[in-house]
Amino acid sequence: MNARHVAAIAAILFAGSAAPATAAPKACALLATDQTQISQAIRSIFTALAKDDEAGLGAATSSGFYAYEGKRVTGPELAALIRKAHEAGRIYEWNLGPIDIHGGCDVAWAAWENHGRVGDATGMKPMTWLESAALHRDGSRWVVDFLHATRVAPAQ
Repeated sequence: MNARHVAAIAAILFAGSAAPATAAPKACALLATDQTQISQAIRSIFTALAKDDEAGLGAATSSGFYAYEGKRVTGPELAALIRKAHEAGRIYEWNLGPIDIHGGCDVAWAAWENHGRVGDATGMKPMTWLESAALHRDGSRWVVDFLHATRVAPAQ
């Protein structure tokens, strides 16, 4: 073996060992089943809150879940806020529009408009919120880590 052969073998070995370090990370896209599960996880939060179902809320959210409702609140705190409002006669109707979902692998984020109504037995007022959520895959299911809602000012 001459010097040229040794140099060629060394170059091949070096190039082969350097390839993994320079290769692009494997990207993973959300599948249609992920999109469906993410949408269901988000919608199940509102279903649970409408029924004062704290267990249902807990099933759709992670252990570290929190929301911004004028201040940072945990899942149990959010459930208690809505339950107390229901006990005081407050009625919430939520109607989530199409959910715009993005992400990959085990993390996703979503945004949607919620066109609902809020009131009591004497009457309901239309209300719109711009909402977003962050989620992660927990085993075979998607759970919500964070929920944010911004109320849209009524048209004048």
